Amino acid sequence: MVIIFGSRGRVGKARSPDIIVGGCPGCGKDLHLQELRRWFTLYFIPTIPLDVIDSFYKCEGCEETYKKEIKDRIKVGTKEKQKMIEESQKMFAQALTAGMTQMAIIDGTMSKEEKEQIQKITEQFPKHKKEIEETIKKVSKGNSKDEVEKILLKARDVLTAEGIMILIGSIARTLLADGTIDKKEETLMKEYLMICGIPQSLYQQIIDKVKQ
Repeated sequence: MVIIFGSRGRVGKARSPDIIVGGCPGCGKDLHLQELRRWFTLYFIPTIPLDVIDSFYKCEGCEETYKKEIKDRIKVGTKEKQKMIEESQKMFAQALTAGMTQMAIIDGTMSKEEKEQIQKITEQFPKHKKEIEETIKKVSKGNSKDEVEKILLKARDVLTAEGIMILIGSIARTLLADGTIDKKEETLMKEYLMICGIPQSLYQQIIDKVKQ
C-alpha cells in the first residue's frame, strides 16, 4: 500500500476574526482578516493544520489583499488609501520585472521575445514605467542575484504572502507560455519564495494552479 502525503497552503478565516467595514482602498467593500496556513495533506486532502505563513486582510469584493498594517493607515483618509494601492502596485511591478529579467538573462542572453514579454509589464502598470525601466537596467547590468534579492525583500514588506504567490504564478505563466520551465528557472522561483518567507514546498501548488 502506497501512502501519499505532503503539504499545501490554504487561505481561510483567521482564528481571531476581524472585519474592517468599508475598508478596501480599491472598491470600498469590507476587509476580512485571513490566514495563509500550511496544511499536512494525506492523499492530497488537507487534514492537519500546520504553521501560519502570513495573516492579512482580504477584500470580500475585489479580493485584493493588504498587510495587517492597513488597519491603522486607512484611518487617515482617501489620500493614504490611494498611496497604499500605488505603493503595492509599484512593488508588484518592480518585483515582477526583476524576476522576469533575471529569468531572461540566466542563460547569458536576452532574446527579442523575452524583451517583449518584459516590456508588456509597462503596459500593465503604465504609472510605474520609470521604476520598471530602472529595474530592468539594474538587474541586467549589475549583479542580478543581489539586485533581485533586494527588490524581493522590499516586496516582502509591502505585499502579502498571497500577493507573492500570485507574483511567482505570473512569472511561471509567462515561462509556460513558451514551453516548459527548466531546472534553473524552477530553482530561481523557489529561491524567490524563500527570500519572501514562503515555504518552497508551495512551489508545486503555484505551478499546478497556473496550469489549470
